[in-house]
Amino acid sequence: MALVDALDYQKFDGYAKETVKGELYLLPPSLRLANYQDLQKFEVYLDAVSKRGNDLLALPTTFLTAQEVEKQNPELVQRRFLLEFSEFDKKFLQAKVSIKDTWKWETEDKNWEILKKQFPEIGIKKGTTLKSVLQHWNL
Repeated sequence: MALVDALDYQKFDGYAKETVKGELYLLPPSLRLANYQDLQKFEVYLDAVSKRGNDLLALPTTFLTAQEVEKQNPELVQRRFLLEFSEFDKKFLQAKVSIKDTWKWETEDKNWEILKKQFPEIGIKKGTTLKSVLQHWNL
């Protein structure tokens, strides 16, 4: 841009030195709508959990109860569970259970059926007695 008149230079210089101080406020990333698809998902969610009026640009002020949402959109309702869990060390258990006890458990008919379900390859050859099972495994 070519300025010919000195008055134009003065106006341009006056605008060039203007500044503004301000503070920038941002929503946390989890609450931002980054693109149009996020806005569409938010609209679908609002329709599922609230009673929206005619003004679709305004945020809703009345919401459905959890039971009403569960009837219409059960995937949006969560339930909390309190879980208790334990941790164990296999080496600790190995010291508690002997090979003799393990063998005795494995050779009981009901337990042998459980093992055949989990490990089908051991049930390929039929064994009707403990002796036939021992022979199958060459023991």
